[in-house]
Amino acid sequence: MKNLNSRISRSCHWISLILFIQSCASHVFAIAYCPSGCLCSLVHDVNLDVKCENIGLTNISYNIPRNASYLALKKNSIERICNNSWQGFDRLLFLDFSENLISSINKTTFSNLSSTLRYLYIDNNKIYSIAAGAFHTLTKLIALTLNFNRLKEIKQGMFDRLPVLNHLSLSNNQLGLRAVKNVTKHDLRYLRKLYLHINVIEMITEDLFFGMERLDDLDLGFNKISHIDENGFRGLGRVAWLRLRDNPFKKLVFTGMTSLIYIDASQTPYLTIDASTFINTSQLTEINFIQSGFTDIPNNTFLPLGNVRYVHLSGIKMSEFKPGTFRGLKKCMKLDIRHMYLTRITNETFSYLEERLIVLYAFSF
Repeated sequence: MKNLNSRISRSCHWISLILFIQSCASHVFAIAYCPSGCLCSLVHDVNLDVKCENIGLTNISYNIPRNASYLALKKNSIERICNNSWQGFDRLLFLDFSENLISSINKTTFSNLSSTLRYLYIDNNKIYSIAAGAFHTLTKLIALTLNFNRLKEIKQGMFDRLPVLNHLSLSNNQLGLRAVKNVTKHDLRYLRKLYLHINVIEMITEDLFFGMERLDDLDLGFNKISHIDENGFRGLGRVAWLRLRDNPFKKLVFTGMTSLIYIDASQTPYLTIDASTFINTSQLTEINFIQSGFTDIPNNTFLPLGNVRYVHLSGIKMSEFKPGTFRGLKKCMKLDIRHMYLTRITNETFSYLEERLIVLYAFSF
């Protein structure tokens, strides 16, 4: 029995040693076959991470290891992606083309790319055209970002066959309402994050986002939104974060947004609010109206906001708060009223905030 245990112990020792040597050999192999100017490493001893950034690449025919799982080609001079570039990349999970010179993506650009791809970043390029069906083969794609490009239109079918897409970012383009309608017409039922800030969207029309029932983060800041339809956000019952900063609309509408916890409507110069603004938004915990245009907060406006903890009103051109202005904010912990036009504060101004208020910014009137 002792001899048997001894043999088993020696066998385990040799197996461990062999596995260790194999692991070291894998690391050496990854480094030895790394292209000049690139950085290669093994992640969790399994996935090969290849970074060929800022080395003057003009195409992908470079001697890049085909077993790469993570491939970053940022800050190069790649103008065109050929479909034959992807043969042999059977393990690719992450691909980053940011900060190149790509101007268009056609239907076959990614046709030979393995369906294993999960994350695709093509930010900071010169893309003005993407063909319908350009991403059809990427059926396991989770995140797609096309920020800081020159897109003016979204073709119907562009985002079809992306059944698990979770994150779509199209910020810093030239997309208007028509383009956004084409985005939301796609079957993106599993999408959770949609970023459309810094575009040229003119308005939010009825049922614009209807069908995106899992969306929880929506950014529409820095657009040209002058009107929000009463049912513009209908169907977005799970949205928790809504950003509408720097738009010229006059009225806020939250129909159906029963899960909202954060609203950013700062720098909205024509905005007015009243007692109907926050109906059915009882889950809100933070509201941001910094430098917004309203000059009055009618009594009971904040009455439905019993869960709000942070209130940002800095820069609003109000001369006084009426008694009862803050009625309803029973859990408010932080109130920012800096850089306002307040001429007086009475004993009753903060009477409804005394229980929980911890931080009060109230200088520079």
